[in-house]
Amino acid sequence: MPLDMSEGKKIAPGAKVLGQIFLSVILWGGTFVFAVRMLRHHPTNVWERAGLVLLAVLGFLTWPAAVLKVIRLQSEFERRIHLVALALAFVADILFIFTANMLQFAGFLDWLSLQTIWLVMFFTWFVAMYATSWYYRS
Repeated sequence: MPLDMSEGKKIAPGAKVLGQIFLSVILWGGTFVFAVRMLRHHPTNVWERAGLVLLAVLGFLTWPAAVLKVIRLQSEFERRIHLVALALAFVADILFIFTANMLQFAGFLDWLSLQTIWLVMFFTWFVAMYATSWYYRS
């Protein structure tokens, strides 16, 4: 019985896509850090600044594209979990932004950076994914 080594080298489709997500997050982080560091030097050339912004945005877009690929590979049940989680995260994010806006109008909050809002949105998505998965699987 000959040993076929090619069978041991096959990568499961799910593991391959998860690897793509991991690489897309690394690419996103790398392009973001590079662009921010270059922009902190205040380049005067408009095209250079626009190129750095475009580089960071394209780096970011690799992550949602990889997540979309994962969602497409999943069953209808798993897709429902993603949809409900996105809806919950959207409501939580809008509530956070609306509350922060009202706190600014009332004079309790002076300024809120877009990076803070972005981090809250990213965190609420992860929490919503965990909560929705737990709800539908229990």
